[in-house]
Amino acid sequence: MPDIAVVLGNGAVRGEHASLGNVHKALTPPARGVAGVITERLSLAHNVGVEVRQGLEPVLMDQLVVQAGQVFGMTGGQHLRPGEEADGAADIGIAPTPGPEVVTGSTRMKSGTAQKMVLNMLSTGAMIKLGKVYGNLMVDVKPTNAKLVERCKRIVCEATGVDYDTATEALEKCGYRAKVAIVMLKTGSDVHEAEQRLEAHEGRVAQAVGEN
Repeated sequence: MPDIAVVLGNGAVRGEHASLGNVHKALTPPARGVAGVITERLSLAHNVGVEVRQGLEPVLMDQLVVQAGQVFGMTGGQHLRPGEEADGAADIGIAPTPGPEVVTGSTRMKSGTAQKMVLNMLSTGAMIKLGKVYGNLMVDVKPTNAKLVERCKRIVCEATGVDYDTATEALEKCGYRAKVAIVMLKTGSDVHEAEQRLEAHEGRVAQAVGEN
């Protein structure tokens, strides 16, 4: 997942750091956003997702992609124009072909759905690669409210096969960190050892418990 997600062209900002006023200022006009967001404002982020709207000129789009590549190493582009290269300056192009819209002139039916599906696949794949998934469970949960606390308990129960009370006890010992609790229960280790196992395997639960 991107550390920061921005939208160039309409001044909107989305993502974990959306409240940063300097990011908002860097988005208008688009030309300043291209130079400012990529090279000045977001240089400390590990991953940046940029969505361009409202007909950003191709020359500015290419400039954005080139500068992003210089800062972050690899770029990808997505569009819904069959037969054209997806943002020619990008390293990776993704161009689904949804076909004509049911309602002529609409871009929120087939095209919007296709774009969302691609973005969902990319974000889900990123979560898996970052070690936030174990099996088919999203185990990197931050229990910031009662609902998420209960979700943590259910995840630990399903991942380890223990009962509700055992999962609760393990979570209480490790500060309600589901990944640590799972490693503790699967390996019989204490909190410190479970943390060390996860650290040694970059937070990936499967490797931390000795699974392939």
